[in-house]
Amino acid sequence: MHVENNNGTTSAKIPLCRGLCPLSTILGGMMVDTMIRWLETYGGGVQHGSGVVTNNLCFANDTILISEGLLHMTVRLDCTHQFCTWAGVHIIMSKSQATAYDFR
Repeated sequence: MHVENNNGTTSAKIPLCRGLCPLSTILGGMMVDTMIRWLETYGGGVQHGSGVVTNNLCFANDTILISEGLLHMTVRLDCTHQFCTWAGVHIIMSKSQATAYDFR
């Protein structure tokens, strides 16, 4: 199998075999990227010293939601719920944590 890019070029050959699909990491990355973009459409977050505003940090299948207050965090959680419903993704609550810091 090959993946065809928008410009017509194709990827190197991807062998399809039994077991873990070689596309699983690509598809997983696409889902994480979609979720990040979904969260960013809601705006808000914390402004970094560089001026960049972010409301999430993601690494592999771990996501941190960032907010400046309870109201905004409620919006982030609702947005995440909407995304999970749309994508058919389930959050394993027993592996999840909620932590709050007040730096003021």
